[in-house]
Amino acid sequence: LKKEKNTKIIYAQHGGGYGITKTHFNTDYEIEVCDKYLSYGWSNSNKKILKFGIIHNLDKKKYIFSNKKKFLTFISNKRHKYSTFINSSAVWSIDFIDTVKFYSNFLFNLPKNIQENTLIRGLPDTDLKKLDFFGTLIKNFKVDNKADIFDLYNNSKIIIHSINSTSLLETMYLNIPSIIILDKKIPFSNISKNIFLDLKKNNIFFDDPKRASKFIEKIWENGIHSWWNSNNVQRAVKKFNLTFSKRRINVLSDLQKILVNK
Repeated sequence: LKKEKNTKIIYAQHGGGYGITKTHFNTDYEIEVCDKYLSYGWSNSNKKILKFGIIHNLDKKKYIFSNKKKFLTFISNKRHKYSTFINSSAVWSIDFIDTVKFYSNFLFNLPKNIQENTLIRGLPDTDLKKLDFFGTLIKNFKVDNKADIFDLYNNSKIIIHSINSTSLLETMYLNIPSIIILDKKIPFSNISKNIFLDLKKNNIFFDDPKRASKFIEKIWENGIHSWWNSNNVQRAVKKFNLTFSKRRINVLSDLQKILVNK
């Protein structure tokens, strides 16, 4: 309504998926209606986009690695049986049953000792039954959907992302050992193709859930720290962050300059 009255709109990116997926209705719509768009670090040919960086204050959040941490946290989301958005992302575009089968292939191929220490994280206060289509997950895995996801990050040995969303940007920004698993059917944008290829080479991104579970088994006991802090992995993480979760030191003063100039 304000836009129709010629009010200027400066829109700040507010989550994951933006710039990464090939087709993303939210991105297209938000850029269309705004006068300036502050991305988390990516841009394309649209002159409205400013590579601003993450607008949230994540620097207060700290993660300390410890082999004493025992949980593998599997980040999921509620699934929809039918398409609800024109997005080429894991949450909306892939067949519902195929999606559940895909991630079950990861979870049930983990060794029993890791399964016993796996937490499935959905959205806060959501019913896991909406994800547990086959009625097998609740029987075999612990569930955590408390409000503060950062407590969960801090109690986890490694985070596994099954969705291309805000949580991926957060754990990469905070340099928490992380893996993302996405179906091969999900197309990437031109901006993200090479970045995710680099993540794949360094075992941060997998499109084969069984290979991901085998890798977790390999590093679980004593190898997570050495893998994650290796030069090649840290280089890939920094490359990702520069584009999709860029650090912004002077957020308020930089926002003020944009507002004044506008």
